[in-house]
Amino acid sequence: MGYFLTLCAVLATSFGVVLYKQYAIKKRLLLLVTAIISFILAPVFSFLALKYLSVDTVYMMTSLNGLIVLILSYYVLKEKVVRMQILGAFLVFCGVSIYMV
Repeated sequence: MGYFLTLCAVLATSFGVVLYKQYAIKKRLLLLVTAIISFILAPVFSFLALKYLSVDTVYMMTSLNGLIVLILSYYVLKEKVVRMQILGAFLVFCGVSIYMV
């Protein structure tokens, strides 16, 4: 249950970032409201996850936000992804994977 709640926190944060950027481009109030709701839900999920997991595990998993935002930005916002971003995302993923083992 703790891993699921942490995943929800990571996804809420990542979607919030992408939705806020979409709001900055399109100026649609619904995007802003949805982004704010996502940003409010993210810490709620994180605090609930702390009931089941240690703080270092939850914190380490939240470092995946950058990786998910990179993927969402590529597909949703059609942003160009450069090699250094891919390398950074790969290193973050490897670090989290090694820590979680």
